[in-house]
Amino acid sequence: MGFAVAYMMIADQMTQSIIKERQTNVKHQIMVSGASKIAYWTSNFFVDFLYHQLIAQTARYGIYYMEIDAPDIEEVFFIFSLVNPIFVYMLSFVFDTDSKASVFVRIFYFAIGGVAPIAI
Repeated sequence: MGFAVAYMMIADQMTQSIIKERQTNVKHQIMVSGASKIAYWTSNFFVDFLYHQLIAQTARYGIYYMEIDAPDIEEVFFIFSLVNPIFVYMLSFVFDTDSKASVFVRIFYFAIGGVAPIAI
């Protein structure tokens, strides 16, 4: 449950920042100043991947110190760190305001990461 909340906050922040950049035309200003779309999205992905790795490292230490039997957890966190930013980027194009996206992301991550494991 704690991991779901941590990743929910990261995904919420990522979604809000992308939508706010689109609303305030920051992305347009970056493109006009000469940056390419590939450079823009690659830099965003790299920074978001590093944020995910920070949470993943914290989770790994918690799993290690609590002596939880979780084989191959490093690979799961690494793959999730690669895939989740792409999911959030796709999700950010569905919403026009950051508040709507924030509510949806929070409910979605809580339901999938908090309620679904308990229900299963």
